Amino acid sequence: MRTRNEDDVLSVHAIAGTHCVLLGLDVKKGYGQPMRDDTSTDLSVMLFGMALDSDGCRNGECKKVAATITTRAASTGVKVKDTSKAVFIGFAIEREDTKTKQRVSLNGGGPIQKFHFGDYTVLPGKEYVYTVRRMVTSRSKFVAFGSPVVVRISAVDPTKGTHGIYFNRGVAGSKAYTEKFGEFRKFTLVKKFGTCEWKSIINPRAIPDKEKSKEALAWLSRGLEEALLQFISQASGEEYQLLATVYEFTHEETIQAFASAVERGVNVKIIRHCKGSHRAKVKRNDIVKDESGNVVKDWIPDGPTEEAKKAIDAVGFTSLKHAHIWHHDTFIERTQGSGEPQIY
Repeated sequence: MRTRNEDDVLSVHAIAGTHCVLLGLDVKKGYGQPMRDDTSTDLSVMLFGMALDSDGCRNGECKKVAATITTRAASTGVKVKDTSKAVFIGFAIEREDTKTKQRVSLNGGGPIQKFHFGDYTVLPGKEYVYTVRRMVTSRSKFVAFGSPVVVRISAVDPTKGTHGIYFNRGVAGSKAYTEKFGEFRKFTLVKKFGTCEWKSIINPRAIPDKEKSKEALAWLSRGLEEALLQFISQASGEEYQLLATVYEFTHEETIQAFASAVERGVNVKIIRHCKGSHRAKVKRNDIVKDESGNVVKDWIPDGPTEEAKKAIDAVGFTSLKHAHIWHHDTFIERTQGSGEPQIY
C-alpha cells in the first residue's frame, strides 16, 4: 500500500509492507537551512540535522517555537533568517494505532539524520496514522514546529487476497536473534569447499529447552514456514503441479512437504542450487596426474550443495515408485559451466 500527503512546507510519502512502513520525507525549498542561502541541492548541506520526537503535537495542539523566523525570496534562492538562533534540524514523527489509539514515539529522543525512515515494528493488517512535523532547536531544546502532515496507512496482511508475501528473519535480524537466544551459541566445525573451519552457530533445533526451541523457530519463521507448508499441502493428485527454485534447500519440513506431495501424485519440479569448484585430486599427499601428465581434478560441491543433497537423500518413502520419482525426476540442477539443466 502507498499513500502520500503534503502541505506548503513538508511532503511525506509512505509505503507499507507486512512488517514495515517506509517514510520518504522532504522539505520544500526555502525551509531547509536557517541563516544560510538556500542555493545548494546537496541535502546534507540543506539540513543541519534531523530528529524524531513525539512531544511536539498532542491532540492537535502543537508547541510553538519562541523565535521569529522570516523568509524572503532572492534571485539566487530563498534566504531564511532566525532572529532567536533556532536551527531547523529535521522532523518529529509519531505513530498511532487507529484501533487501540496507542501512540508511540519513533525517535528515542535524539536526532536522526535521514530523509528515509523505516518503521519495522508494525504488525500485518494493522492501520496506523503517522504525524510528521518539522523540528528545530531553540535554546538547546528540541521543539516541534509548524503544522503537521498526517498519513494513514495499513500494513499488508499476507493471509488476505489471492497472493501473500512473507518475509522471514534472515541476516538483518541476526543481532536481535543473538540477543534473544545467544545463551545457546555453540562453535561447530564445518566444511567449506573441502576446508574445515570453526563457525559460531545458534541452531534453534539444537536448543535443549523445547519451549525455547519452538520460540526460536517461530521467531525466525515469522509466518513463512507455516504459510509455505500450508500452500504445498493444498496440492493433491495428478492435476496439480508444484514448481520451485531453491538455494539452501535444507529445511527438513519443506523437503518432507515436497516429498509428501510426490506421494500424493503431484508433479513436482525443483531447480536447486548446485555449485562447487574443481580441485586437484590428491592421493597420499601427492597430486594425481593422468597418463599425459595432466592434473586430475575432482569436483568439490560447496556447502549449500552438499548439505542439500544430504537432506534430499534422507527422505524416506513408503513405495519405491515414489522414491524413484523423487531421486530421478524431481530435481533439476545447474552445475557451474554445465550448460543445459540436468535431471538429478
